[in-house]
Amino acid sequence: MKLAPIGPTFLQERDAIIAAAQAGGSGADVSDLWAGFAIRGMGFSARVTAPGAPAVVVEAFDLPNLLQTPAVTVSDSTGDNDGFPEPGETITINVPLTNNTGSAATGVTLQVVGGGSANYGTINNGQTVTQAVTYTVPAGTLCGSSITLTFNVNSSLGATSFTHIQATFTQNFDGAVAPAFPAGWTATSVQSGITFVNSTLNADTAPNSAFALDPATVGGGTDLISPSIAITAQAATVSFRNRFDTEGGWDGGVLEISINGGAYADIITAGGRFVENGYNGALGAGANNPLANRNAWSGNSSGYITSTVQLPAAAAGQNVQLKWRFGADDNTVGTGPNPGWYVDTVRVNGNYSCSSSPIAVKSRADFDGDGKTDLSVFRSGTWYANRSTDGFLGIAWGLGTDKIVPADYDSDGKTDTAVFRATADPTQPDFYILNSAGFTVTGSSWGITGDIPVVADYDGDGKADVAVYRPSSNIWFVLKSGGGISVDAFGQAGDVPVAGNFAGSNLADRTLYRSSTNSWVTQVSGGGVLNYVFGSAGDVLVPADYDNDNIDDRAVYRPSTGVWYVLKSTDGTVSITQFGAASDIPVPGDYDGDGRDDIAIYRNGEWWLNRSTAGITVQFFGLPADLPIAKGYIP
Repeated sequence: MKLAPIGPTFLQERDAIIAAAQAGGSGADVSDLWAGFAIRGMGFSARVTAPGAPAVVVEAFDLPNLLQTPAVTVSDSTGDNDGFPEPGETITINVPLTNNTGSAATGVTLQVVGGGSANYGTINNGQTVTQAVTYTVPAGTLCGSSITLTFNVNSSLGATSFTHIQATFTQNFDGAVAPAFPAGWTATSVQSGITFVNSTLNADTAPNSAFALDPATVGGGTDLISPSIAITAQAATVSFRNRFDTEGGWDGGVLEISINGGAYADIITAGGRFVENGYNGALGAGANNPLANRNAWSGNSSGYITSTVQLPAAAAGQNVQLKWRFGADDNTVGTGPNPGWYVDTVRVNGNYSCSSSPIAVKSRADFDGDGKTDLSVFRSGTWYANRSTDGFLGIAWGLGTDKIVPADYDSDGKTDTAVFRATADPTQPDFYILNSAGFTVTGSSWGITGDIPVVADYDGDGKADVAVYRPSSNIWFVLKSGGGISVDAFGQAGDVPVAGNFAGSNLADRTLYRSSTNSWVTQVSGGGVLNYVFGSAGDVLVPADYDNDNIDDRAVYRPSTGVWYVLKSTDGTVSITQFGAASDIPVPGDYDGDGRDDIAIYRNGEWWLNRSTAGITVQFFGLPADLPIAKGYIP
């Protein structure tokens, strides 16, 4: 119990107990403990998403697998040995794997997608083994973009995978002779402030760091501007080390961004969000301070801290420039020697690694939780499914006039049967949900006649939230499963609401299709608006994740020609596929379980599936008048 914090959650105490067993050297105890916790819902992937009384939890019944820890290291010693992976260069990746499961992992192999492989042999409990694999950076990679490496691991413990994102743009200001900055970096004075310099004082990595002096009298400001940086990832990040010692609440620094040559805007105003160590206060309206009344880093950080920000989704596919701005009034400075703001060790898209056990794929209309969309139909109030693993299912739930709203409301990895039956009576439910976990029933009075259901996970807790869009007032009403509600005015007359994750976060975004301009308009959950013109009059909206990046792609099906048009979120390209006829019902879903939603149509009881991995097939399930369940996921 001494290994757990005060007032631990169940999972913190679980980890403390297992850590004690691991320290005691008994792999058998560790293995038994994991098994005991797992069968009670406290498996490896279990999460406490909102501590408190009562806590909000996500149960899991899985056992641990190998972990990618400690951090991956990358060397380009076989290339030009300048410390940075570059297009066409072959690099060596050292990948440590650690076993904390209590059982020996035998036959351990690792394959980097698009690169080499390694054989780890046996990794015993409590042991870490590191092997090197090679990878050649594609010659067409843009300088400054991120390289996403996927490691697939197999062993007697089962399959797992890890992702490593390697930065291709870094700067620690050590490659130039102070006070000059490296090529491409510029520093300017604002309102007669003291200009940023490349300084040998207080560097995070010796010998240099960018330094803005906190002036005692003149006030004013200074800007430090980066070279142009190419961004390709939807969730690209910038991290940097900074140290500040300024007059708290009056002098401080901010970060701004320019996208595709546009005007500079504060990183948060532009749609970014801080991951760690964001602004810690606001600056007052001090004399001659160009940053007056803005949120900023101010006061004393007590040494270097790492600040990380996720760039705005609008930066994906664009060139950006970053601007570190310092502003001060004309009196009082920080308390230590050489007060001011130091910036060092800038990294774009990280140079970080993320390890995890495999996350169960959540597929549409997946009634048995195997990651595959099941052939399923709704007929006069009864749900029929030909489950890909568990076989036939028939459940009477709802009326023939109900609107089906299938989704995973209880986060068990299985689709729940649910219907929306709008009523003006607040004492009667509008949503009727039969949860697959325990077959419990949930009824929510949430909506009125005329509302359109837009069920999705808006709070990121792994559970679908009941939600409606009210066309009469263009308002979104969301009842969050994690607690609380949100009411947002977003839209205009004639808009079609679309539920999904279009901006790359783990939260659903409020999205509208505006037929007057053929525009997809997304209110990004972290701030900002995305606008994509895509589609034509008469198209059927078929958004889904066709490229396996956990981001919904904007897509349309054109009945007049039977053609699917998909705007891929990974690279912005458009795929065009002829598949279907005018009278067909489009039913995209992941029918082969490879993580990509497949192009598919339902035709009078016939399912025509253009599977991304397993190829084209025709299967029979249902009657001509049936409503395919997969249709319930698209507008």
